[in-house]
Amino acid sequence: MAYNVTKIKLPKYEEYCEKIKKIWLNNHVTNFGPLEKELENCLCNYLNVENIVIVNNGTTALLLAIKYFDLNVGDEILTSPFSFPATTHAISFIGMTPKFVDIVSNEIPLMDPLETELNISEKTKLIIPTHIYGIPCDLERFETISKKHNIPIIYDASHCMGCKDDKINIFDYGSLSTLSFHATKIFSTIEGGAIICSTKKQKNILEQIKNFGFNNNRSLICDGINGKLNEFQAAYGILKLKDIEDEIEAKKKIHKFYDQNILWNENIKKIKTEYLKHHNYIYYPILVNDAKKVSSELENSDINVRRYFFPLAKDNYKNPSPFPNKSKFVSEHVICLPMGYDLTHNDLIFITEKVNNLTG
Repeated sequence: MAYNVTKIKLPKYEEYCEKIKKIWLNNHVTNFGPLEKELENCLCNYLNVENIVIVNNGTTALLLAIKYFDLNVGDEILTSPFSFPATTHAISFIGMTPKFVDIVSNEIPLMDPLETELNISEKTKLIIPTHIYGIPCDLERFETISKKHNIPIIYDASHCMGCKDDKINIFDYGSLSTLSFHATKIFSTIEGGAIICSTKKQKNILEQIKNFGFNNNRSLICDGINGKLNEFQAAYGILKLKDIEDEIEAKKKIHKFYDQNILWNENIKKIKTEYLKHHNYIYYPILVNDAKKVSSELENSDINVRRYFFPLAKDNYKNPSPFPNKSKFVSEHVICLPMGYDLTHNDLIFITEKVNNLTG
């Protein structure tokens, strides 16, 4: 048996078949169908937001969010290199210039607000921080920076579906936030994503951009692409959302087991992830002295870890500042342990014993 970082929990087959019957009844398979609308309403309720745009993947969500601000080719966008390559690729793909800002520390792998403000120049038109491992960035400090310099913020929140706090809603911050609904995420539409908007106006414009630039009257009013989600994936997402809290609870127990049974020492350190009252426990990242060796040895025992994020996203442009050193260090030393929802007690004993033997 192979132990993977994530394991897909499919909806019940019978429930999915029942859900997609509507598609045959109304012969509506894509283009803003009733199931997509139902999913939109469900997500708004779950996330406690008013305006959301559902798209066909997380990269599309980033591309559309950047496109919304109608920047000029070559404009500078500040972002973190410690993120999935899609964050940086979306910036460069649309013709902007990414400028990397280092993370706070080895234990807090989030874009540093202080470094961000120091790197702002007259060319800076956007800031895209990334929430990592379910840990949100310093929202209040970034909000202050945004207002002070009049620079909008897009949060890449792909790791934060299901993260909540009693005092704040992380999706109330920034101009826009993007989500990924890829199959490996805590919530999935197989492939998919979304943009959470601050205003109804943003939502309307983004809906047009995702539909080739057409408005409701079928007039072309802007450049656009095909970013629509189909009805089969929407049906899948509606059912997955019903199970999200059960899956989070299962992952929480795995987190607790690792916390209590890994033998922490100078060779293995934990990245703290529980900053919000309601975490999603999507990943269990640790720092080890020799990530390449430890990963290889674990994989020899069918324990398939992931080095999120290694290698770092490449900067295709001349970066005015030195390449972020803390990001580089964490990238070279981090591994994420298996978090499959169905791992048994014996599975977890086996995994932790292997990790402890390699890092003791």
